[in-house]
Amino acid sequence: MMSCAPKSTAVLVLGLVVAWSVAQSAHAQSGSPMLHEYIAPQAAEDVKLESTNPSGQLPAAVRTPSGTITPPDTTTTPEPRRIYHEGSDRTPGFKPDRDTRRPEVEHYDDPFSPTLTPFKRMHAYDAVRPDYTLVVRDTQYRPITIGGTPRDGDDRFFGDMVVQLRAGDRVRIPSVGPGARLLELVSSPRTEVTVWRDGADNWFVYGDQSARVRLISHLAIAREAFASEFADVTWGSLPRVPVQPAAHSRAFRRVAKAIDISRTTMSPRDVVLKMVSYFRSFAPSK
Repeated sequence: MMSCAPKSTAVLVLGLVVAWSVAQSAHAQSGSPMLHEYIAPQAAEDVKLESTNPSGQLPAAVRTPSGTITPPDTTTTPEPRRIYHEGSDRTPGFKPDRDTRRPEVEHYDDPFSPTLTPFKRMHAYDAVRPDYTLVVRDTQYRPITIGGTPRDGDDRFFGDMVVQLRAGDRVRIPSVGPGARLLELVSSPRTEVTVWRDGADNWFVYGDQSARVRLISHLAIAREAFASEFADVTWGSLPRVPVQPAAHSRAFRRVAKAIDISRTTMSPRDVVLKMVSYFRSFAPSK
């Protein structure tokens, strides 16, 4: 009786050879081998490795209480939602009026990520004139240092705004809050700019030439600036403030009597909380 094993083996080998030949032919027809394969960015991995974005000037990702955020794309030129152009001398103060009707709703531009709506800081005042005009007490400009590292307890943000520089003048720009720090700043097109703050911590950008530039920033600010409780301190531990006009003192005494607040029997925290509650109880007039 003859065995068929050798014949079966030959057929199997022949089949493998044909399959290998077909595979090689298909590979040859498909072109050159793949040298690079695109791998999508992984924000969590970028945070862990402290990677930078393609420009090398900003972190590729930042972890915040609102989640992991990534910087704006510095290689594109998106259409600006708003162009900041207000000069440093355009807003000497703010005078409140007696119109207590609900204001018209205006378009709100928020150039920060995570979003700060509606808390971005554009105009801040720290003094009151006798006619109740709000003003900046110290109008001297001081340079803001660019650099540094985040601290424990910080929140971090990316800013993306278009500014119309005015040669030899400072242009007002928004910030994320009092005491914010500017860790990195990228301009597009590349332009020499400096950033300044006044005594009330309003921010301004300065350039030697008039030009429209896109500014992308990386900022840090103490988290307690947004969500902390008012500290329960004593009156003596608070900084002294200049003597207020007599008319202001008389007006305050009337309000203090009406809502029953007293410096002698209440702490600063209790007084502030009661005044805030009183203010929030107001309703728009018809």
